[in-house]
Amino acid sequence: MIVPTDGPETPWIVETYTPQRVEQKLAWKNDLVDFRAVPLSEVILEFNRRNHTQLVIGDEGLGQEPINGKIRLGNLDSFLEMLDVTHHIQAERHGTSKIVLRRAP
Repeated sequence: MIVPTDGPETPWIVETYTPQRVEQKLAWKNDLVDFRAVPLSEVILEFNRRNHTQLVIGDEGLGQEPINGKIRLGNLDSFLEMLDVTHHIQAERHGTSKIVLRRAP
């Protein structure tokens, strides 16, 4: 539930969350998260919240790529390997704090 603080006349907005969405929202408590057809852009947000090294989408439309599977958000290298093998997405490292994701040629 989102409760606005603007004033007493402002209506409340109630959102219904699926069990999967609740799990994603509580992902900071659990290192292993189950993603089912979640856009890559949302998965990257979860990784970027937990890791010093930040992931960046380098190709247009790549953020909409659906991601499926149980992923350990603390294991960035395994995630990058999975993207390469299952989605043909390559990681370009830029120093120690940035990785740009691009479709493989």
